[in-house]
Amino acid sequence: PRPEVETPEEQASRFARERAEDAAWLRANPGEKYPPLRYNRRGVEDRRRLDEWEASLPKCIGNVLKELNRTRYAHDAHGNLVRRIEPDGTTWLYGYDAANRLIEAKRYAKPPEADELARREPVAGGGTRFVDGSVRPLLEVSFAYDAFGRRTKKKVMRPDGGIERTFFTWDGDVLLMEERFGLPVKHEHVYRGLEFRRAQIVCEEPQDVYSLPVAQRMHTLERHHEWQAASLYLHEPGSFVPLARLDEKLVEPAFLATGTDGRFVQVAARTRHGTYFYQNDHLGTPQEMVDESGKVVWLARYKAWGGVKRAPYGNVDPVGADNRIRFQGQYHDEETGLAYNRHRYYDAQAGRFISKDPIGLAGGVNVYQYADNPTGWIDPLGLAKRGPKTGGCGPHNEMIAAWGKDVKAAGGDVIAGGGQQEALVKTPGGFKSGRRPDIIYTDADGNTVYGNVGKVRADGVTPVTREQQAMDDLRTKTQGSDAPDDVQFRAYNCCPCKGK
Repeated sequence: PRPEVETPEEQASRFARERAEDAAWLRANPGEKYPPLRYNRRGVEDRRRLDEWEASLPKCIGNVLKELNRTRYAHDAHGNLVRRIEPDGTTWLYGYDAANRLIEAKRYAKPPEADELARREPVAGGGTRFVDGSVRPLLEVSFAYDAFGRRTKKKVMRPDGGIERTFFTWDGDVLLMEERFGLPVKHEHVYRGLEFRRAQIVCEEPQDVYSLPVAQRMHTLERHHEWQAASLYLHEPGSFVPLARLDEKLVEPAFLATGTDGRFVQVAARTRHGTYFYQNDHLGTPQEMVDESGKVVWLARYKAWGGVKRAPYGNVDPVGADNRIRFQGQYHDEETGLAYNRHRYYDAQAGRFISKDPIGLAGGVNVYQYADNPTGWIDPLGLAKRGPKTGGCGPHNEMIAAWGKDVKAAGGDVIAGGGQQEALVKTPGGFKSGRRPDIIYTDADGNTVYGNVGKVRADGVTPVTREQQAMDDLRTKTQGSDAPDDVQFRAYNCCPCKGK
């Protein structure tokens, strides 16, 4: 059992008593500035007993991870990861909004004490006051989301004063584009009138340090956040599998040039364009990126749960083509080491999500689990894992493939799924904005049918909540040509899998 420790009320009473004793000592010793140092015997003893008790507990209680590979984790009452302490002392602190979405991540060189962080404290008479922290984070990352819960902005504040902002555009649940803006670090500037521009002096002989400047001065047009790059992503139809990426990067910003005649000439910014193609594995995870000429510009190999083992000859593009796409539906944040997985964040080092499943137990008993087997399962939305739909052993996959064979045997035509690639069906206003039926087919009479394969409740008939919601969306939220004639369901609980 948890050891008995001092309650907050008992601690407050003890502190008040000690303050009174200190005041009495100072009155009795007017020549002294400070009372004798107190040894917080009760607090230290309680902390020691709690540490011993926590060390005796299993590393994972109630699916909440406490320690892995000498990295320690702490969670809040909602099950969200709030602190991660790495073996070298590097500490990450995480903050969440009311919807349990990650909104900030801060990195410190060592675990900060509570009174070293910025905080709000109660004041006499009610209310609170803000107290600035004495310890600054080495790196600070914040996030913003739209009304649908999709991440739309990432802001990175670096120790040198540089600020980077990335804005994301979405096509439903699929990432469409990102644009990056940067605030340069502090420079030496030349003040001209009411303007504040970075100046560059052009010399007659650039190689001669004593050369005089020519009668020309170039001024970089400096904004608060200068556009740096943009990337447009193309995916396989109806899936999260990346096909290509179209890049545009800033090479030289726009500037104004003045000649000896005093006229201003604006020189436009120069950008570099690039088209890159993804080479994916059987799960749709990028293994390589090649440019238009077929040259490999990015190459990586993965650990089992998605951690990247960068190849020594990868990233050979001198401009620096990088890839932030990982498992299907994941966008890797280099700053935090986490991957944004649409509805929550995934930690590839731990092989699990950092917060609970938003759909609760409908996504599985382990609410932090990514998948049973990361080499054969995916979770593009961060909600519910699923196996590959184009083969593989397992009751779910076998039932889908068997359904496709039944359709063909009855004279129907399989359009998507049923052992083939799935297709996305838009369901605006539903539990989700889009659904991927396990099978879409037309029967012998020409009727369009959407079919789902899933688990049922203990009665052996009623679909679980997640499956029922999917069918409700397909029945009532589809529009126009996407509206089916029928929606059907088959249970796979009793589907045998050979060899098992």
